[in-house]
Amino acid sequence: MGDGEDTGLNLEDATVKGRYPSGKDMVIGLKTFIESDDQQERETLLYSDFVVIMDRILKFKRPLSEPKEKGKGRPKLSGGPMDVFLTAIWNTLKDFYYEKNFDPEQQIRSIRLKTDQFKHDTDSSEDDGSESAEDKTELARNYLTRLIGGLTISFPDNWT
Repeated sequence: MGDGEDTGLNLEDATVKGRYPSGKDMVIGLKTFIESDDQQERETLLYSDFVVIMDRILKFKRPLSEPKEKGKGRPKLSGGPMDVFLTAIWNTLKDFYYEKNFDPEQQIRSIRLKTDQFKHDTDSSEDDGSESAEDKTELARNYLTRLIGGLTISFPDNWT
């Protein structure tokens, strides 16, 4: 609470301000007591309304002047590859629908998802460590292609 700030509290009521001449003096006395442990202010505050001091003054919060806008970030998705792809597609369609910044005559002809990384742990019949990185990459591509099934999928040339 700043000096002279209108808080909507009636601090001028005799039961609230106690032995202080005014509500403003009570707030100043409270501030003095908090900052310097002034025992005279403590004694005077004992005659003021404790509930008002505790709940309405000490716990006072200014109302937000403008509500904060929710940040538009991309949430990190985790889980199996199929779960992540389907969640990304559904989230995109949901956002597209709720924003409604589109011409109703337009149609979605394709959806493209770009991944930064596909972590894979491929197992093969030969688990003796003799497979090269290229072999493991090919196994991962085959696994992902089978998993995604009917979706058209293309891998960039530099995908490893």
